[in-house]
Amino acid sequence: MQSTDALYVELEAQRECLEERWCLPWCQDRQQNPVWRHPLMHDVSALVGGALDDLIARLLGHGSFALHGIGLHLIAEHGRPGFTDRIRASLDNPSLYVRALGAVAIGRLGDVGGLELLLDAKDNEHPEVKKAIVDSLRAAGDTRSIPLLARWIGRVGEDDELRRKACQALGTIGDGAAMPVLSRVIEDDTVSDDVRRGAACAVGQIGGADARKLLLDGLRSPRSPVRAFVAEALLLLEDASLALRLSTTVSGNGPVHERCAALGVLVRLAGAEGARSLDRSLVDEEPGLRAIACGLLIDLEGRDAAPRLVGRLDDDDDAVRAAAVAAYGRATGQDFTAGEEDLDGSVTRALAYAANGSETSSSENA
Repeated sequence: MQSTDALYVELEAQRECLEERWCLPWCQDRQQNPVWRHPLMHDVSALVGGALDDLIARLLGHGSFALHGIGLHLIAEHGRPGFTDRIRASLDNPSLYVRALGAVAIGRLGDVGGLELLLDAKDNEHPEVKKAIVDSLRAAGDTRSIPLLARWIGRVGEDDELRRKACQALGTIGDGAAMPVLSRVIEDDTVSDDVRRGAACAVGQIGGADARKLLLDGLRSPRSPVRAFVAEALLLLEDASLALRLSTTVSGNGPVHERCAALGVLVRLAGAEGARSLDRSLVDEEPGLRAIACGLLIDLEGRDAAPRLVGRLDDDDDAVRAAAVAAYGRATGQDFTAGEEDLDGSVTRALAYAANGSETSSSENA
């Protein structure tokens, strides 16, 4: 292993190369030889104790953002607590890379004083630095960060990944004070689906009566992506008392998209009650619900669903027949389309397969 002096000299010699190839450790780098896979980094990361601290001190004192950044990264990865003041000072560095890595180091070390500085971050800070700040605030779980996170989530034109991360942080903190901003984001059609999904999941993590009502109301959304991520969030509640409410929605006269979304949650959440609702949905008068039920049946029962799917192969609705053929194919391990888009031909092949009793032997051989 090289000495600390030799490693520092070599890092300094490679400074320009490191700066040209620079990327933050958590970002996907598109270059062929990213900084963090440079052979030198393996040797540097192998240092321990006083030798490591000596190298870190030298790197933090260098004017290069790359060498300074490597020093901060080593602090975060190895948990070296002796550089608190210099880490905090890095938050004022002209380089966004240094500021971002400083924010990460504060979070990894659990530096209370450093977290206070993160809470004072400005809205005009670079998005990559703000993402690092959000990750550290999420790890700290401090409710004092809710106003800052809520502001960045609700800020028009803010980076979508940052807003999504801030939603995740609020979900991890798990305090009901975050509910108003999360509710607004879920209901705002101008916000991207990824951010709204993050907000819905955060609501599910926070839980409680307000979360349950908000998410159940979300099942009525006319937009399919919204219903889908609201359904995912309802599952996070792990609330068996939802079964009756969801069952009533499925069997009611509401919009078909709401009934379908409720059925999807019910099947995954409520065990026996979900299975009963699924049975009823397979013969419901609404074609959309029958079609969704075919896909859910195979998800619930796997190969055992094959005999029950046969009854839907000759449904009078094309969408239901298409769903039944697809689900029956999954249950039996067969492709009934024969590479064609002819639904009648696919149904005929599936019915012929069923008439031969092939799905029974397929299930028994599973």
